[in-house]
Amino acid sequence: MDEGLDVCLLGWPEVRWVRAGQRQTLTFPSLKSQAILYYLLVTRRPVARERLMALLWPDVPPKRAQASLRTALYQLQRTLPEGALHADRRCVMLADRYPWETDVDRLLRLLAQPLTPSRFRAVQNLYRGDFLEGFHIAEASEFAHWRSLEAEHLRVCLLEWLHAGVERAFHRGLWREAEQVLRFMVRLEPWREDFHVRLMETLAWQGRVSAALKHYETCRTVLQQEVGLSPGPPLQHLVRRLRALHDRPPVFRVPPLPGPLVGREEEMARLSQALQAARFVVLVGPGGVGKTHLMLAFAHRHRRRFPDGVYYLDVAEDATLDYLVDQLASCLQVPLRPGTPPEDRVLAFLQGCEALLLLDLTGVPEGMEALLSRWLPRASRLWVLVAAPRPLNIHAAWHLPLAGLPGPPEDEAPPASYPAGRLFQRAAQRLGHRLPDTPGSHRAVAQICRRLDGLPMALEMAAAQLRRWNVTTLARMLEQNLDLLAASWPDRPSRHRSVRALFQHTWRALPPELQQAFVRLAVFRGVFSARDAQRVLDVGEAALRELVVSGLVRRAPRGGFVLHQVLRAFAREGLEALPDGGRAWQERHARFSFDLLADCAARGFEDEARLEDRLPDVRAAWLWAAREGLWTEVKRVLVPWHRFHERRGWYAEGARLFQQAVAALRSHRDRDPEGWALLLLHTAALLLRNGRLAEALPLAEEGVQGGALDPDAPARLFGLNVLGVLYVHTGDFARGIQVLQEAVERARRVGASGEHIKGLVNLGSTYLRAGRYQDAIPVLKEGLALARQVGDVPGEGFFLINLGNGLALVGAWEEGRRYLEAARRWGREHRVPNTELHALISLASLEGMRGDSGAQVAAYAQEAVALAREMGERQAQARGMAWLAWAYHVQQQPDKAWEVLEEAWRLLDSRSVPTRLYLVLQAACLWAREGKREQAVRWAAYVGRHPSAEGHLVDRAVQLLRRLGASAPEADPDPGDLDAFSSLLRPDVSSRFRVK
Repeated sequence: MDEGLDVCLLGWPEVRWVRAGQRQTLTFPSLKSQAILYYLLVTRRPVARERLMALLWPDVPPKRAQASLRTALYQLQRTLPEGALHADRRCVMLADRYPWETDVDRLLRLLAQPLTPSRFRAVQNLYRGDFLEGFHIAEASEFAHWRSLEAEHLRVCLLEWLHAGVERAFHRGLWREAEQVLRFMVRLEPWREDFHVRLMETLAWQGRVSAALKHYETCRTVLQQEVGLSPGPPLQHLVRRLRALHDRPPVFRVPPLPGPLVGREEEMARLSQALQAARFVVLVGPGGVGKTHLMLAFAHRHRRRFPDGVYYLDVAEDATLDYLVDQLASCLQVPLRPGTPPEDRVLAFLQGCEALLLLDLTGVPEGMEALLSRWLPRASRLWVLVAAPRPLNIHAAWHLPLAGLPGPPEDEAPPASYPAGRLFQRAAQRLGHRLPDTPGSHRAVAQICRRLDGLPMALEMAAAQLRRWNVTTLARMLEQNLDLLAASWPDRPSRHRSVRALFQHTWRALPPELQQAFVRLAVFRGVFSARDAQRVLDVGEAALRELVVSGLVRRAPRGGFVLHQVLRAFAREGLEALPDGGRAWQERHARFSFDLLADCAARGFEDEARLEDRLPDVRAAWLWAAREGLWTEVKRVLVPWHRFHERRGWYAEGARLFQQAVAALRSHRDRDPEGWALLLLHTAALLLRNGRLAEALPLAEEGVQGGALDPDAPARLFGLNVLGVLYVHTGDFARGIQVLQEAVERARRVGASGEHIKGLVNLGSTYLRAGRYQDAIPVLKEGLALARQVGDVPGEGFFLINLGNGLALVGAWEEGRRYLEAARRWGREHRVPNTELHALISLASLEGMRGDSGAQVAAYAQEAVALAREMGERQAQARGMAWLAWAYHVQQQPDKAWEVLEEAWRLLDSRSVPTRLYLVLQAACLWAREGKREQAVRWAAYVGRHPSAEGHLVDRAVQLLRRLGASAPEADPDPGDLDAFSSLLRPDVSSRFRVK
């Protein structure tokens, strides 16, 4: 600052005039003139004279207060530089003639950014004390109250910032940094026992257990002096643990780090957070991505957080389960007794341990997942961290995928400015190579990092090649040949000496027939059996055994075989090098995968487990057939592939795959107009399930109205059902009913029972939504009888739900509840999550409308929201959240209720008008509960008059208006008012949180 006022408000205040590099401290003739200046500096706006008089002369008669204020302002104008203060007959303000800088401004700028060591030091220097600490004016209680509020606000902001910094340091294992921050926090508020606990933990995790115990004595004295209390249970428990650690330091059987960890601080933080949330965490990533290095670095940083030790075990790919247990017993030094199974002895040891177990898996031994699944619930104080090439099939596992290091933000970014470049630069320096600091060198390093996807192992091997070429030449050559990355470091496992080294060495040793067999196996994406390999690729069992022995193919945990993803990539290069690009083998694979899907569908998906491991192959075959324009194959599996995703509730996944097929087949649509129409309709149906109405509606209209389908064909009847439901969901009930009535009549006439049932389901539910309850119930009963007659499992569930809703809406509450509970049980028993989901929402609605106290509504709604989120059903999720918000409000948690309602609003497509109206009415009910009659009446009336409002919503809106003594307006609502509601909802929530 060349010229202006520099003001210190933290601690005892001080005002300095800065000019030409010189600082002059200003002296004020009275405390009240200073107080006016400080108040103006903080508020930064014009202040009425009456406000200043109320602050500083609250008990003085008005005329005397006015005179005193004039005197104080005169003194302030004479003390400040000329023109710095502007005062007229109404208000007072600081002029813009000079820049004003306060330490509070500087502090708040620092607190708006994450804590770093340099920012922490700056905050320490600024925070000399609380806001205006020691500055007191007698008989000015309002000013004192304002000062204390500002001081408390700044202190809370500071402590929140410090706490967040401590948590970040904890997650990264930066104990020294955490210690410095915590010591500052303890000085600020020495009576906070939780601060002392954290500081003692930090000291202990640095290995300074004696220092932690010494601090306990200081803490005990401070607590007695400050608040007259003895240490609480958390602190006493920590002291007992620290004394035990002092007497017996934890075991640490972990290899040394191979080198410093570069560019993985965020991953380290995520790993620490994951191990706080779960006791079993799996680092998943390809070979050479740095899983082992990150795991070892975490263990070294957090070694003292586990009183009973940290243990590391490297599990070879070909290890058996018995060998794994023996190795684990040896690592833990568990004595094995004759006659006692080793697994039982190891488990007995782990049950009493508060320890961290590291498992470095090159492969996953068969049976290991089942073993760990049995152990984890019984060893309740054991943490397990695994580095694995694939996700593990363990329910309690928390998976963290690990990718390559982040690359350059731009081509000429210096290597030190991004993680992948820093690792490459460090590796080069370690080998004695100095990278030129030129734009050309920076571009070359950036090119190398991108080409190698930031893979740490590959970057280190690339740096080793600098002994032969400069960095520019290396970048150019790597673009042409990845096989350059070979090294011969004796201290590294052989599998890490080259990206391709192990593969190339093994490949050259194979006879030609095995090389050809391995190349063909690249078409498999998931697990395959020996029978599959023989049937699809003419690869016999003997060849598979040889490939397993060679390490190119491995056995899957639950039987069968699988290729490592890296090796599959190498094999695909060979497949694509065949004369036809491998098309013949790909086509055989696609037919085989589609046969599996069709066979499973023909049996009603009773044996879904058989299809589970083949899903990657079915997905790959689906996309390949679409890209190749194989309409015959695509049409063969359209219905079963859709039904599979429908049955699983995987609407988002299904919509993505079908949309990819639409994009791929668009250029081939003229070759099979019927197939194209079918694909559009099934894609629209999945998008509808996913709540993406704006994308679904044009596809459905094109599929139905394109003329490619026979009017009475089941496919067109299916399309009519999809289109009708889309019209209903977008609020066009009249058009939806017309289309659905056509679908029902045509299906009844041609005897298409499947589409007849779907039409009855949709028509009955639409009648309900339109308020035509008496029309709905006979339609639904007809549909339930037909579904049971033909054994339509999903249809029966829908009829149960809608009958329950219809009966509840005509006042038959108990009968409706019985149908809904039956639908819920039915959905679970038959593994149809969509039926269970909508039954839960209907039960929440029924209990809410009956005036339940809120607990039962919340239970139903929470279960529905969790299920809908898992399925990707946005509209159902929003409706469940509407009742969850209602339950929170009833349970006296209004802030939480509005937060949930706003989140539900954000889920919805703008075309989801009926569901948005559902949320609007729920908001009106909440406003009515809060006594905000004007808002409640306005929006209840809006819903009651809206043409897209469902019938039961209209009924509820009318009832609410009657209860509030109002009536619906005569004019139709403006559709654009929903945007006004959106803008109204968000400020309502945010204002609540500001107050809170």
